[in-house]
Amino acid sequence: MKPPAPIVFFDARCLLCHGAVRWILRHDPSGHFFFAGLGSETAARLLPPDHPLRQADTVVLWDGASLRGRSSAVFGILRRVRSFWKILLVGTLLPRRWTDAAYDFVARRRYRWFGTDDSCPLPDPAEAGRFLP
Repeated sequence: MKPPAPIVFFDARCLLCHGAVRWILRHDPSGHFFFAGLGSETAARLLPPDHPLRQADTVVLWDGASLRGRSSAVFGILRRVRSFWKILLVGTLLPRRWTDAAYDFVARRRYRWFGTDDSCPLPDPAEAGRFLP
């Protein structure tokens, strides 16, 4: 059975990532996105351990056919949500190496700035079906 798409794979220990998932849920009222941790069974099926995006320590967006990571995944998410923050799509006009460098800058510091949590918070029961095993 093919999993639903699009799926946002995220670092389940990262509090910045938890906040980003909650933000996407608030700005995706149609329930377009599904979510799974990078260490989940779904990630193991769709992102083999040797896949470059698995090694890159990044958010990954799977649209059913292809995988995107780093700033490309962020821009892919922004394209599908309803929010003022779509203004950040102006970043797609910049070279990808610049936007990936900005992404990497934050990603390297996210644990220090935002912290970690070894327990993944339970989703709201109304949204639980959007989280994949």
